[in-house]
Amino acid sequence: MALRLAAPDSGGFTRYAVVYDGLIEVPADGGYTFHLLSRDGARLVIDGQPVAQTGPPFGEVCGSQINAVRDAIGTIGLRSGKHLLRLEALESMSPSSPRLQWAGPGFSLAEVPPNAFSHRNVASVNARPAKNISTLVP
Repeated sequence: MALRLAAPDSGGFTRYAVVYDGLIEVPADGGYTFHLLSRDGARLVIDGQPVAQTGPPFGEVCGSQINAVRDAIGTIGLRSGKHLLRLEALESMSPSSPRLQWAGPGFSLAEVPPNAFSHRNVASVNARPAKNISTLVP
């Protein structure tokens, strides 16, 4: 079963960009090859380093309303554990989200399993104390 990222609520827009931020857990130290598949364009960044980026979109066939699938391949050395993952994607003409596959130490090309993805619990407020609160009150 292929992992497909959840389609965002477009709010009625037909052309937009979406960013998926989270973590990816790799099972062992070593070199990993990532295959990024997208119809409208996507970029994969791990730990702040660009890994793969698909080229500009183009139609499947002349006059097609759907873009052809583009495949970008990139490699990166990773230690076992969790790493920051950012996947940026364009959504313009094609009704599908990007797909991500990988190969690494001890396994050949496969879909990244859903349990390899997670996200941080981002529920913090970065408040700064006011120097003089009387200046904030009318």
